[in-house]
Amino acid sequence: METRIRLSLFNVIVFVVFCVSDSYCDTIKRKVHTECLQPTILPENVTFLNMFYTRANGPDDTLHYITSTYGLLSILVAKTDNGVECNINWKNFFSNNLTDVAHSITFTKSPHYVYGIQFLQLIEYDDPEDKADLDKANPNSTHKYNLSSDVPWTNSSLYSDLSKNEIVFKVNENYTESETGETMTFLPGGSLDFKVRVSGEADRATSLPHLQQTANTTEVDVIMNHILAHYDNARYGLEISYITTNLDQVAGSIHLNTKTSIDDEHTPGVFQIIDISVNMTPTSFIQWKPVCYKSPNRAMKTATKVKNYPLSYDDNITCNVNAKRNILYAYFGEAMCSSTDYKMALFNVSFGLSQDKFYTHTNYSAWSFILGYGEVPSEKISLIIIIIISIGLGVPVLLILFGGLGALVHKKKRDDKSKNTAVN
Repeated sequence: METRIRLSLFNVIVFVVFCVSDSYCDTIKRKVHTECLQPTILPENVTFLNMFYTRANGPDDTLHYITSTYGLLSILVAKTDNGVECNINWKNFFSNNLTDVAHSITFTKSPHYVYGIQFLQLIEYDDPEDKADLDKANPNSTHKYNLSSDVPWTNSSLYSDLSKNEIVFKVNENYTESETGETMTFLPGGSLDFKVRVSGEADRATSLPHLQQTANTTEVDVIMNHILAHYDNARYGLEISYITTNLDQVAGSIHLNTKTSIDDEHTPGVFQIIDISVNMTPTSFIQWKPVCYKSPNRAMKTATKVKNYPLSYDDNITCNVNAKRNILYAYFGEAMCSSTDYKMALFNVSFGLSQDKFYTHTNYSAWSFILGYGEVPSEKISLIIIIIISIGLGVPVLLILFGGLGALVHKKKRDDKSKNTAVN
């Protein structure tokens, strides 16, 4: 009986340690399935759609992910009851009339929560003074590439692995934007890649920075591989917009938060984690660590900094006519331009650290982040570290205890022997 009690207590302790040390208590697992979305007949000017639908069924709800490069590279996520279906009115979706495009993506029952992101621009800037600060870049030495319909995206079906719920959006052909005249050129074998993966369970990303994922998160990798820069001291950045359901009808409560951890076990040399989230419950969020990598071989020696900038709340940038032809506008409609119905924020990140020899040193940069719903993941000390610390602190304590106990027993025996000798 005593042995059984001890075993039960041991099991409880192990379970608690696992829960405290990482996300092992998140036992929710979603059944994830990804498919390509495309109507039977495409418009004459559309060769392929590059639209994907991922359904992640959980025990109590379903997450719907729609990703596409149509109009503007975007990701839309909706949380609904189980059994709810996503519908697309293709005629309206492809209409030249924006009134028709609005709400051409619907659900058979209103979602509980909806959020999404749009990748607006890839920004290249000259950094002759090696400041690694996008805000201090000379506008005359800056090139901005709109990630819109002018981009000759490849057919994602050729590069994606839908059996693993991995979608790859890739551009590897030189092109010139019709609106700005900007030209993006690639070196041999070069490309700009956006990789999206839904896991459906608590996990760590397999490659650095090993971001913590839950059943409600999506991992996104942005890879700038052998883009021909305009400058020897070139650096790159991204402009991204984030929109989310406004449940409490309070405007301007999207915040950028920086948290510090004492543990760099999963990402050596990095002790910070950054998120953009909404000050309400439930919430959606974007999260990353301020690090990117200058080589496909991600390691501490190839790491450099990701710098973030203050949030902007300028609706005009994401609500102009050119920015509306995408999946986010197809769901939200004009309401996405209203701070009453939805919350929206823009943010920039730039890649590189002073004295890291600029992008042109390796012509490669890779950044990872997660997009999610629910509680924002926090870094916790892992089970291995807890065991090591416990052994490091526990062994000396045990030695002292057993040493002291042994000394007491020895003294007791010696005193008893002395008493017996005296009696005799």
